[in-house]
Amino acid sequence: EFELFCQPLVNARTRECVGVEILLRWNNPRQGWISPDVFIPLAEEHNLIVPLTRYVISETVRQIGYFPASRDFQIGINVAASHFRRATLIRDLNRIWFNASPVQQLIVELTERDALLDVDYRIVRELHRKGVKLAIDDFGTGNSSLSWLEKLHPDVLKIDKSFTTAIGTDAVNSTVTDIIIALGQRLNIELVAEGVETEEQSHYLRRHSVHILQGYLYA
Repeated sequence: EFELFCQPLVNARTRECVGVEILLRWNNPRQGWISPDVFIPLAEEHNLIVPLTRYVISETVRQIGYFPASRDFQIGINVAASHFRRATLIRDLNRIWFNASPVQQLIVELTERDALLDVDYRIVRELHRKGVKLAIDDFGTGNSSLSWLEKLHPDVLKIDKSFTTAIGTDAVNSTVTDIIIALGQRLNIELVAEGVETEEQSHYLRRHSVHILQGYLYA
């Protein structure tokens, strides 16, 4: 009943698709489409999030031929903090991803909520050593601690869609958006804006040198 969908990552300057985020969706025969906001917490509660993520990695590798065979093409996969424990993620990536030798750039996306949990920084260092990039998803929505930015050394910050939505409407959130952009630029971290739905948002983000845009404006 689970299917994978891709949302394009669009270069803000050239408007070219430079990658995708892989999204897991549940189409139940009786209930219809079940929101990830519902099934992801359930999967975490019942210790099923790691098997689900393994399925996502396996299916992505199986269908890797859909994507450009380029080192510059990014493939983002969401991973829960529990998958980092006891190096389970490293073993799964070695067995599934690296065993298939895809040329595309793998990005492991960790939510800010998860990043604040007990993520093993040694595993993060090993991911970096293997050439995997780390992205902090939904940045700005959790109980932010700048100290773990230094510990995790993320390659990508994904600006939460609530801040993108506020562009041109909510002065307070727009100010926070500017601060997040400035922080990413100061730390030399690639910025991705999620939830881009209007040309006004796209223009604002491009003008403020956000690198990559993602949202329903594009797909």
